[in-house]
Amino acid sequence: SKEVSKAIYVTLENNRLPSGNYHQLKNEVNRCVSERNGWFGIGIYRGKVEANHGTLWRSSYQFGAAFVFSIGARYKSKIEKRCDTYNTYTKIPFLQFKDSTQFLESVPYNAPWVAVEMGGEPLETFKHPSRCVYILGSEDHGLSKDILARCRFRVTLPCVKDSNFNVAAAGSILMYDRHVKQTIGINKSVTVKAQD
Repeated sequence: SKEVSKAIYVTLENNRLPSGNYHQLKNEVNRCVSERNGWFGIGIYRGKVEANHGTLWRSSYQFGAAFVFSIGARYKSKIEKRCDTYNTYTKIPFLQFKDSTQFLESVPYNAPWVAVEMGGEPLETFKHPSRCVYILGSEDHGLSKDILARCRFRVTLPCVKDSNFNVAAAGSILMYDRHVKQTIGINKSVTVKAQD
């Protein structure tokens, strides 16, 4: 649809993605929108361990994400070679942004950013936006002040002991929460309105 096209594709030209990745992303978003109300992307800011990206990538596919991304990743290996035994790269696109500036230039239209960081609304009461981009910080540094300032929502995961989750595990918990709430109708998604 035109709305979906405007929401996701118009900014991808800045990513210099091969046409196959562009069409894969377009098809994945169309699938997500047709299956349910809304879609989401999820990624890690300045992640340093490729295995975390690979684990999040696979979990994202299993929970129905439209795309996965990294911003300023600090690893050198190709993640699909090191930690993906499921060939997830053939099922859901992984976008790699060299820095937050490139990410800002390419972020989907009218999809609010959700920071997954301490000091936010507890996950138990959080209402997931119908369309959004979840951003997880690296385990050693978290999210930058600049990224946090641009996030419309901030959510914190519950814990019993140490609050420092593995970043891939945190992303999986978040997506599971979204899935459960949408599936059984608890805390239905917040409808996102465009902001100028």
